[in-house]
Amino acid sequence: HGIEVYSLLCAMRGQPATSCYKVAEAAAAAQKAWYGQPPPLGAVVGIDLAGDEWNFNNSEYIGCFRHAKDVLSLNTTVHAGEVARPDDIASAVLDMRVDRIGHGYAAAGNASLLALVRSRGVHMEACPGTALAEGSLKAIGTFLDANVSFGLNEDDPSAFFGGCGFGCIEDVVASCKGDALSAPARAMCTAHFLQHVHFDATDIAAAYRSARAAAFVTRSRVLPHPHQ
Repeated sequence: HGIEVYSLLCAMRGQPATSCYKVAEAAAAAQKAWYGQPPPLGAVVGIDLAGDEWNFNNSEYIGCFRHAKDVLSLNTTVHAGEVARPDDIASAVLDMRVDRIGHGYAAAGNASLLALVRSRGVHMEACPGTALAEGSLKAIGTFLDANVSFGLNEDDPSAFFGGCGFGCIEDVVASCKGDALSAPARAMCTAHFLQHVHFDATDIAAAYRSARAAAFVTRSRVLPHPHQ
């Protein structure tokens, strides 16, 4: 189907900063064989930070992500502001200098924060299925209104997260209406019927284009060379 799949190595909140540095160094080592050329499918193309936002903010990992960006020239993304801490979104942009932010819904209530994300060209990895379940779906509509770069993603499409694949996420952002709703979308929309955004086909296509533009690598886009 022409789908290209690559990998990120993920550091976890709650683990020490030394573990994050190990993840970054492992990612850099994995990339050395194909610097300056398109990586093989499945290759490691960057690092992520995920985990418990409530109890572990960005502060422990800023040095690691600065090292990843400034020394190792890694592509970076951070899960931040999904359910807590808009300050973590600001620090991800300003201090960690990430390329993308996972979720980032806490920015939706702060015009200055949205302007910062937009001005720095940071891409938001929005996941309508889990956003609906968490009460944050309207934030994705705010991303659209604020002209912030964002994509529409499955998150984890397992049953634990509602089984919301791409057909489902398109149904969810298209107002949760219609007779052709997928079974997962129908279940999620029924359970969370008070939340709606009103994307049309043009809005959905634009979000997918933004996500492709924010991809860390494609077969025609090479990885950055390291600084040393």
